[in-house]
Amino acid sequence: MTAAEGTNRGGYANVQGRLYVMVGPPFSGKSWWVRHRFESTFGVRPAIVVPDLLRTLILGNTGYSEVDELVWANVHVTIKGLLAAGNHVVLDACNLRDHQRRKWARYDPVFVEMLTPLAVALERARACGMVDAEGFIRRGYDQWDKAKVQASRQRMMYYGITPESASGSASVAAGHGVDAGPDVSDHGQGAGVR
Repeated sequence: MTAAEGTNRGGYANVQGRLYVMVGPPFSGKSWWVRHRFESTFGVRPAIVVPDLLRTLILGNTGYSEVDELVWANVHVTIKGLLAAGNHVVLDACNLRDHQRRKWARYDPVFVEMLTPLAVALERARACGMVDAEGFIRRGYDQWDKAKVQASRQRMMYYGITPESASGSASVAAGHGVDAGPDVSDHGQGAGVR
C-alpha cells in the first residue's frame, strides 16, 4: 500500500496499516486461526488487539459488565494508534452484530468470519473443560448477523472461513484456501480458544 492510499482511509491522515476484523461466535476458532493461520494467509504479521484480555486485566475474568465501555474506548484508541503507526492490526473479538462491525468501516477493514457450525463450537468448549459455556455459546450463535451481507453492501473485503471436517481443513469464500482451525483434540489453551 502506498502512503497516498493510506491517507484516504476514513479521513485518518496517518492510517497506513490495515485492520482485519475477526467475526464469529465464541469457540468458533477466531483466536486459534489468528495465531496459527493469519500470517500465512495474508502475508503480514499483525498486532493483535483482544478486548477479552483487557477485560480480564480489569475484572479478573472475561465477563461483560459496567467496564465494557472503558474496554471498548481503549480498544478504539489502541487500534487507531497502531494503524497510524503503520501496523496491520487484527481485532480478535466476536463482532457478531452489524452495528458492532459498522463502527470499524472508517478504517476500510477486511472481515474474516469463522463460519463454524454450532456443534463444533460446543464440542471445542467441552474439550476445554468449559462445561458451563453452552448457554453463552448458543446466545452468541443466536445473535450472529453474518458479516458477508454487510461486507457486500458496503463493498468491504470479506473472507469466510469454513471448517470442512473435524481435522480442521477448510475453504475460503474469498481469497486463499486456508486451514480454518483446530479439531477438538487441538484446542489450544483452554478458554483462550474463541
